[in-house]
Formats: sequence, C-alpha cells, structure tokens
Amino acid sequence: MAIADKLILWNVRCINRETRELFDRQLVFDPPEGADKSAVETALSAIESRTFDGVARDYRYLFRETADNEPLTPDEKIKSFNCFAVTEYFETLEGESIDEVELLSIMSGQADPVILGNPRSVLRLGPATMLDREAWDLQKSNDIAHFIQIVGLLQRSTWWRSGARLKKGPNTDALYALENPAIESTVAALALLRQFLLGRDDALKCATAAYLRHSGDDRRIEWIKAEIASFEAFLTGSPWQFGIESHAVVKDLTNRQLIETFIYGSGFFHRQSNKNLEDRLSELVAAVPREQLVFCFHGACRQLLRPAFVVAPVIYQDFAHWTNSGWCCRPTRVVVTRLFADSAPAASAVTP
Repeated sequence: MAIADKLILWNVRCINRETRELFDRQLVFDPPEGADKSAVETALSAIESRTFDGVARDYRYLFRETADNEPLTPDEKIKSFNCFAVTEYFETLEGESIDEVELLSIMSGQADPVILGNPRSVLRLGPATMLDREAWDLQKSNDIAHFIQIVGLLQRSTWWRSGARLKKGPNTDALYALENPAIESTVAALALLRQFLLGRDDALKCATAAYLRHSGDDRRIEWIKAEIASFEAFLTGSPWQFGIESHAVVKDLTNRQLIETFIYGSGFFHRQSNKNLEDRLSELVAAVPREQLVFCFHGACRQLLRPAFVVAPVIYQDFAHWTNSGWCCRPTRVVVTRLFADSAPAASAVTP
C-alpha cells in the first residue's frame, strides 16, 4: 500500500492511441524493493514542496498502478494523505510517458500542434525566419536582451523560488498562518517586476512588439498575441484569492491597482507616491487580514509574470538564431550578471 504511515496517490490522465479515448490511471506511491533511499526521499520532498511536476518522469517507477478492487481509504495507521496530479504529464494505454504536446498530437492527428501557454509546443518547431531585416535597429536588440535578462533574474530569484504559502492558523484567533518570502528578496524582485507596469519601461510589450514585427511564423505571432491579451486582461481583472473581494475597501480594485498600491504605497521606491497610495495601502491593511492580503498580493505578482515567462523562451530562441545568422545586430547593453560576477541568464548567449 503506502510506505510507513504515508498514503500518496497520483491521478494520471491517459490516452488510447488507437481510439483516442481518454481515461484515468490511479497510481500509489509504493517504491519497489531495493529502491534507492535517496531517490525515495527526493521524490517525497518534491511532492511535499509541489515541485514534482519537473521530475515526474524520473520518479514514475516509484509508483505502481492500483488494482481495481484495492481499498485506498486512509485508515487509523495513515498519518499523512496526499492526492495530486501533474499538469503536463500523461501516459498512453501501454504506460509510455508523454507530455501535453504529444497528447494533443494524438488527439488532433496533427504532427506539431501549437498550444496556448505551452512554450515547448513552439520551441520544438525550431527557430522562425526573420522578416523585414532592414527595419531592425539596435534599440530592438537591446529591448529584447533586457527583457530576457530580467526574466532570467526573476526566475532565479529567492523571491520566486520561495513564494508565499498559507497554512491553517495555530489557533482560533488567526484563520491562516503566512509563510512569506524575506522582505529583502521581495523588494529586489519588485524593482524588476514594476518594469512590466510602467508605460515607458514596459519590458514585455517592448520586446514582444519588436519580435512580432519581424517574426516570419504566423502561428507564433498569434500565440504571443494571445499571451499579451491574457496579460492585459489580468491587469484589469479583480483579485480573487481567499475572499478579499468581500471587503468594501477592495471593491472595484484591479490587479494592477493592488500591485501598485503595495509597490508605491509602501515607499519602497519613492518617498511619496503621486496617487496617495500610502493612504490606500493603510486602508487595505486595516480592513483585510494581513495573511490573506499579502498572500493575494504575492499571487497577483506571480500571475502578472506568467505571460512573460511563457513567451521568453520562444523569443530568445528566435532572437539568438537571428543574431547568430547575422540577420540583426547584437545588443550592446551591459549584461549585469557578468558585471556582478553572477551566473549569466539566457540573454548572455546573444550579447557580444
């Protein structure tokens, strides 16, 4: 059944290649005899920290398929119960591991389907050709290099890797307990994140505008346009996490306003905001429980960055190909991770 006092179930979506029918396969964590102890511990740690998605294929062998009549209801011996699914892991009827692109390929009959929100479905097509090369200029190269660089810095940041978590409160006085990234790493991340909100420094739109003007692949163009549309819809949408919208002070507050209220109302970047956001932040803090409010803020920041994280690998692949082919000029801006002797993000591959 389960190891020791843990019961861990993994629900895997599967497909029959011949009939294209979908079905579910229930797996239970049950390492085979002689399984490497460190591998078992690593898999358990990844499941607990919700990072198992990236290593699912590596540790699939530690799970077995449950029998049709196998009882899986936790009993008094079970101290820990977990049931999960992996977003982009699928299997065939025969047990072959496939990803979302391969699944959609089987279902649609298309060899190379392009999937919204899935950069791997685009990257596997290889680099796109470049159009109107004479109209390219140095500013476009620097804008794209800058965009790729700040995305790399954010993805590697302590703030992004640690995230914010809510747990049940320690007593009846507090409904939730908050695990929050350190304020130093949060401020450092916000210095970059705000560049996705400013009209003059809109890193995402500047980079994508340059890319879309010159990409020779219509499918990529529509794919990126869809991500930009979702980015804009998010900014004007309402925060939803954990019912903070039930407070009157949050009424009509957009995600953009929530993020800007924290960034500028806190005084992190300016002595005084030009929209009296200090007062707005005070109102929010007084009306909404701290744990819910801060968790909602972190969630909004992460969602804000999702479109940028999705399109960056595709833009980088094509931009690197264009510069290495001599079709456009290389960027001249300084790679700050080299300047500070850090490990360089992806943008370094397309700089002098």
